[in-house]
Amino acid sequence: MKTAVALPSLWIDWCTVTGTSAAFRDEMTLARFMRQAHPSRSVLAALRPPAVKVRAPAWPTALREDPSALHQLLRAGAHLSWGRSIPWSTRLKTRRLLCAAVLIAPETQGGLGLTRTTIRSLTPHHFEQRLPDLEGSAEQVECVSCAVWAWLDVLGANSDWGRGGIRQLIHQHDQRTNCTRHQSAAPNSAWKDWPNFANLLPAIDRWGWVDPYSSMHPSSLSTLIRQLELLYEAPPKSMEEPLPRPPEAPPKITPDEEAQILARADEINARVAALLREYV
Repeated sequence: MKTAVALPSLWIDWCTVTGTSAAFRDEMTLARFMRQAHPSRSVLAALRPPAVKVRAPAWPTALREDPSALHQLLRAGAHLSWGRSIPWSTRLKTRRLLCAAVLIAPETQGGLGLTRTTIRSLTPHHFEQRLPDLEGSAEQVECVSCAVWAWLDVLGANSDWGRGGIRQLIHQHDQRTNCTRHQSAAPNSAWKDWPNFANLLPAIDRWGWVDPYSSMHPSSLSTLIRQLELLYEAPPKSMEEPLPRPPEAPPKITPDEEAQILARADEINARVAALLREYV
């Protein structure tokens, strides 16, 4: 048996005077009540239904009904992240985009379900504690953990090498097609040396420079979320075949030649030492 919720007396009196049903509390009726009775905020809060807490509030509404939306996004983004014909700066930003998708996606889809505020305040130390919550997948192009690993590798490269190192990392086309990125080894550990404040999703300018000191602006994060919707709606594209590994270049000096060079060097050093002893 449900207990009836006591309605504010001001509302009951107003309904009696105006002939309005006390149970009819739509926004238009409440707006008329506000104009005529001037109720306090607490009265209005008691009349309005409690707000329903939405899980993963940053996740686009259009993607909520599809339980496989996150994996579809990762597969669609793999073309932009790996494609040889895609500019390297676009591939760099795609890695950030896919990591953001994992951060905001509902837990039922394999994401972390974080809010926008939480994402912008996430530090490397706190994010490291969430890594065990990430799931794997049979294919790397759909693997949630691999998508995060790919972005953490970028942060590690930027911490160690700078922009040149990031560009080299992006150009290294991954030959692996199963989910081995997160199984074989942890991401570049230098990402933990990334300044320990809120900057796991930093701004990236048109030339590929990564801002190591702050997270992207809220409006930029909103743009990122809209890009996820567009990526989800885009027709699927086939993955490019990986480039064959370049053949290993033969050594320029054979072991025998190296031994001869070292012997000749020792001989010269001995002669120099003898000359020095003679004239000292």
